[in-house]
Amino acid sequence: MALLEKFRQLAEAHAALVRTSTDPFRVTIERILSPTEAIVNGRRMILAGTNNYLGLTTHPKLKARALKALERFGVGTGSVRTIAGTMAIHMELERRLAELRALKRELEGQRVGVVRERLLRRAESAPVVAGVRLLAERVDGLGAQETRELADGLRGKLGSGVVVLARAEEAKAALLVAVTRDLETRLPAGDLVRALARIIGGGGGGRPDIAEAGGKSPSRLDEALAALPGEIERRLETKPD
Repeated sequence: MALLEKFRQLAEAHAALVRTSTDPFRVTIERILSPTEAIVNGRRMILAGTNNYLGLTTHPKLKARALKALERFGVGTGSVRTIAGTMAIHMELERRLAELRALKRELEGQRVGVVRERLLRRAESAPVVAGVRLLAERVDGLGAQETRELADGLRGKLGSGVVVLARAEEAKAALLVAVTRDLETRLPAGDLVRALARIIGGGGGGRPDIAEAGGKSPSRLDEALAALPGEIERRLETKPD
């Protein structure tokens, strides 16, 4: 469709709207009274489409800072940074954003560290099922890469065994199974994760040493973890050493 044809269709739709109701381009906001009220075409009305998501549109401190910025920099004396340079206020904003991102990374690192230390302690006394050490835990809030790295460390801590980490991501569920090298043949991670994934309404797979699965029932993650011992017992009963 040609660009001008799109404009023609838009003009026709606008004309039809004007004939049946109020012209949206002539709804005039004359004065803002509050984040949710304004004088529109001479009438006091509620702003159902307000952009006041954070409650800041009429915040006194925000308005004061905006006035201060106007006094210092005006309303349009700048240009593209490569031509007219960068204003100090932009540099300050970038500096603060960088600090915020660094703080976020630091907090995420601390959170992962707390989870890692807790699970490493759990690995020291991991239960044994059919001669296999098992560590099955929830790690909600961790990302996919963080979970992989954590599973690898826990697998090393077990020496010989199976690690299963489960996490909920909004309306989705995720499982990761990591198996030590000596158990890859008897308990392939891909087979285990597929069996557990059926419980959470999903599927997955991977290598014999590590595999992942996703599902649509995060409320059943605990059930999937609880099914791990029985699944291992069943598989070892049917496979010779």
